[in-house]
Amino acid sequence: MRITVKTAEQDKPAPPITDSLLSSVEPALQRGKSYLYESGGAYLSTVNMPLQDMINTGSLVRVHDYKYGTEYTGKVQGVAISIAGASININIDIESPA
Repeated sequence: MRITVKTAEQDKPAPPITDSLLSSVEPALQRGKSYLYESGGAYLSTVNMPLQDMINTGSLVRVHDYKYGTEYTGKVQGVAISIAGASININIDIESPA
């Protein structure tokens, strides 16, 4: 199976990945994503918000950044809960393709 990986800007494809052991789409997609993350094509951001629901590490989340007018999907890499007085906040570290 041959995997074609493109950057977020899609200005140039990454070198082709050829692996005879990949025989279905899901593992091939994961291999392409791994290449992007390993090659520095990932962006790490932290979101702090009031705790509404628990979000687990490894979950995919959709972020709407109202300050910059953008939105993106990322994978949760870390979660921390903070309590100050009567407020409970959650800090979420999110990794997304750059």
